[in-house]
Amino acid sequence: MQISSDTLLAYLAGILTATSGAYLADKYTDRRREKELKAKADDEFRQIAARMPNLIKKMQSDLAKPEFRMIRSFFVLPNRNVVFGFGSKKDIIYYESEHEDLMHAVRLLEDNGYITNVADTNTPRYWMTEHFVKYVREFDGANIPQI
Repeated sequence: MQISSDTLLAYLAGILTATSGAYLADKYTDRRREKELKAKADDEFRQIAARMPNLIKKMQSDLAKPEFRMIRSFFVLPNRNVVFGFGSKKDIIYYESEHEDLMHAVRLLEDNGYITNVADTNTPRYWMTEHFVKYVREFDGANIPQI
């Protein structure tokens, strides 16, 4: 039995079509999933930011300062009267007296993976993740759900 060249070409074209179709379907499904995950992450941040817009705006303001552009850690102190002996001009500090429920807000950020507790003393110190810094820098206060 001999296969004609037309039959062979049709067979190879079918294989190529099926293979490329599966590849493209997987590729576009992956892109759709990535967009869905990003939309979900954006929505989660907006939900959290809605609970603490003043803190997020303060963080945004701090991260916009030239001296803090590379800083990712911050300290939490009760008020400005607390002596902070090992601080420097490159320390970001948030005061509980200036932000309502600050420690609860910090805990919420920590629970959602935006920050990590890195304290090696009794003074609370946290590290901001890069994706959190990106969200904070892009925060405009608009399009956040009202709670």
